[in-house]
Amino acid sequence: MKTVASSHDVYPLVLLGGGHSHVLCLKYWQQLAPSNPLKKYRPLLISEKATSPYSGMLPGLLTADYQFDDCHIDLIKLCQSSGADFQKKTCINIQQVTDKDFDTLYRLDFKSTADSHSIYCEKLSINIGSQPYSLFTNRKDQFANGEYQKQYSDNVWKVKPISQFFQNWQKLQQEINSPNTKQEVIAKNPVISIIGAGAAGVEIACAIKLAQEKCQVQLIANSKQPLPSYSPKLQKLCLQRLNNMDIHFIGQRQVTTKPSDFTILCTQSAAPYWLKDSNLKLSDQGFICVDENLQTSLSGVFAAGDCIHFTPLPLAKAGVYAVRQANTLFHNLCTSLKNYSLPASGLLRYRPQTQFLSIINMGNQYALGQRGSFVFRGR
Repeated sequence: MKTVASSHDVYPLVLLGGGHSHVLCLKYWQQLAPSNPLKKYRPLLISEKATSPYSGMLPGLLTADYQFDDCHIDLIKLCQSSGADFQKKTCINIQQVTDKDFDTLYRLDFKSTADSHSIYCEKLSINIGSQPYSLFTNRKDQFANGEYQKQYSDNVWKVKPISQFFQNWQKLQQEINSPNTKQEVIAKNPVISIIGAGAAGVEIACAIKLAQEKCQVQLIANSKQPLPSYSPKLQKLCLQRLNNMDIHFIGQRQVTTKPSDFTILCTQSAAPYWLKDSNLKLSDQGFICVDENLQTSLSGVFAAGDCIHFTPLPLAKAGVYAVRQANTLFHNLCTSLKNYSLPASGLLRYRPQTQFLSIINMGNQYALGQRGSFVFRGR
């Protein structure tokens, strides 16, 4: 009988996704001493994009306070400096494989391209993030061949992936600023609607208004106030700032009859839909269930960041958790490479912080902040 090893290369460790946790894991790998036994392994990072954005800098990118390279990490260079390999691919499935030569073995399948062959690995870590929640009720109709079909018109954008959103923003600015555009009527005073009034929606609304003052910006949500997960005091300060900037907030039970020329989706996070076909245990919302060790339902498969459901204590989708999970993730990946039987006693437990500092960039070097019950504002 032909085994996987006889017909395919098998990687000891694959990092799927270029999120914050994996970026830090590669930095930690880079810092391992040359004599460390783990250095005999060469991890493989697989990502849809060759760069990884830092989403917290997106408002500054929209207002040209930062350039594209300032807020993106070059994953290829990071892998080269860390002794890791890189492949740009779009994963569409993960399956457990039985093979007599391996204690644990997994197959990753990819979107059809000229180089779409499956990849096999013994240990796997997943840090693929989330995406804006779809406005469609039947999500099955959106998905084909491992990717979302085009759902919206050219004037309706999702904020993720950030690279595509930024390209759309640059195109829009050209249309607004050009006196000879074929959309000259729209360009005089375009209406831009942001759907979702969480931190991302508020920050993007403020950034767009600062970058293009002639735009009419409206922030639309099903909550009564912007920043619904924050304290009432911060919500009040946010609404005052939005009013001062001439950004119209349309909340629960309010209606607008003003047509929107461009619409941006900053809705709540949704899990990558393709995970439903994998062997992984998922939450009711489709996120990957992990235990206190960040281990999934499959032995030797870990996950971190926005794509997970932390079963001991459900967490908000916030980058601060992905960053803090990196140390635990790296330790447990190293342990799994050393000890293939993965005794639970050898794994590190992730203990999420109960409070963290939130800073909302309201533009023009003005911000709102909250940590616990403490709220502040200023420059």
